[in-house]
Amino acid sequence: MTLVAVRLRFLAVLITVVLPLTGASPVRADIIAQWAFGGATGELSMPKDLSLPGFLDGRSGPGWEATTVDPNATAANAFLSDSIPPAAEDYIEFTDPPHTDDDGNNIPCLFFSPGGNCNTADQALQRDKYFQISVRANAGFVLNLSSLTFKASRGGASTPRGYVVLSDVDGYTNIVDTQEIMAQRPDFGIFTIDLSDATYQGLSTVSFRIFVYIPAPSSGKSIDFNYVTIHGAVQ
Repeated sequence: MTLVAVRLRFLAVLITVVLPLTGASPVRADIIAQWAFGGATGELSMPKDLSLPGFLDGRSGPGWEATTVDPNATAANAFLSDSIPPAAEDYIEFTDPPHTDDDGNNIPCLFFSPGGNCNTADQALQRDKYFQISVRANAGFVLNLSSLTFKASRGGASTPRGYVVLSDVDGYTNIVDTQEIMAQRPDFGIFTIDLSDATYQGLSTVSFRIFVYIPAPSSGKSIDFNYVTIHGAVQ
């Protein structure tokens, strides 16, 4: 057997050994739960009527469901805080001008108009101007998070407009992330929050509240959100 043949045989053996080990490496970060507001059908939120019980006031229910969920996890419907007043528009709607997906199709989004007295991050926190997402691991599994991502844009030109994220991991005490939003409708900015530290590993359940602030006067001003996604692995 020639030296070249020996080397080729050794390479083939090496590939046979290494490939299975590569496949057995830790599970890559994937989608645990995603809320694409309106979903594939473009379903809008229910009409707003605060005299109606439960999701019938439009703050949760149809249009608020998680659209992608890991098979070993269960995601709750997203919902708006009771501190958010009724707006002139639906909470989940097609905006004007419209946002579009990667294929150019018009898509709905969460039209988040928090009302008055939330012109700073501190005011937004004090006055509970948030929407919430939650996911839990099914029996026998845990959540190992890697990131929280979402798309967001200002509904108009006035600034500042931004968000603050809190988590139930510490009882909604410490700020996970806060940023000003520079993109304006119909363009989305993409935001990624690192959750790879030990705080967000081995969880049975997790909830995030995304608070928003807008400039005064606040009437009619909004921030649009979509594709809110918790990434990681359910193991």
